[in-house]
Amino acid sequence: MTRVGGRKASTANILPSIPYYFGYISTPSTITTTGRLLSWTTKTITDNFRQSSSCSKGLTTLKLGKTGKGMYEIKVNTSVIAGGNGSTASLHIYKNGATVTKSTAYINANQRNNCNLSYFVYLEEGDTISIYGIAMSYNFVLLMNACTFSISFVPNRGWDNNSGGKLISTAEVLR
Repeated sequence: MTRVGGRKASTANILPSIPYYFGYISTPSTITTTGRLLSWTTKTITDNFRQSSSCSKGLTTLKLGKTGKGMYEIKVNTSVIAGGNGSTASLHIYKNGATVTKSTAYINANQRNNCNLSYFVYLEEGDTISIYGIAMSYNFVLLMNACTFSISFVPNRGWDNNSGGKLISTAEVLR
């Protein structure tokens, strides 16, 4: 057992103190020519994020809390089935409801294909992050349990994991 916040906790239940989110698509989901925010089933989330909007199929938008300001790596990995030959679709990172410049990944597929998007974004308190998908021609089906979305803090000032995630400013990371 390890103590977290003054109480006993099993090490299997301890979340990372560095801001982090991980989700996946748990039911088949379709990207259409009208576009949509993708819905994610949350697997791991730290206190630095809030699920600011959701739909019946899962989370669509994350909101950053007070203690998480900094640089983040956003990763989206998808596995899709195309609706027709020569199908094209794109994935975009939305920050506060607008596409982050140059954060677009394109999917070109005749049948099955994978698409990976990785981008660094600076986030401040209250910023929201969503993943938007749109098909240019024919619909795409995102395969369940084969599509993931993660946001990871990139320590550039240092993060003390021994003090419950206390941010330090000496440009070192204590372990």
